[in-house]
Amino acid sequence: MPAHSEKRIFTYQTRVTLSPDHERALADYAALFCRVERTLHADLQSGKPAEMLKSKYLLRFGITARQFNAAYLSCSARLRQAQPRRHRAPLGGRGHALSGKW
Repeated sequence: MPAHSEKRIFTYQTRVTLSPDHERALADYAALFCRVERTLHADLQSGKPAEMLKSKYLLRFGITARQFNAAYLSCSARLRQAQPRRHRAPLGGRGHALSGKW
């Protein structure tokens, strides 16, 4: 039996108690991020390249480049999952939002 299987794994949960103002701010951010993801998904499906969308999204939605990259990664992962396995492109290839080749 390998040594690593003898290690104990612990999982923790916590319930965050938020003030009404913090709860509203978190809900507003979740709604914004969801809107960014849905819009980005539609634009990517219509064939628009991500490198052309990034600067427009930063201005349009008032988000940071990191937030755009997170939304792009989430959308591209969903799109890759929807493709048949033999047609999937490697993640992080040329022109990928996280590759730094903008």
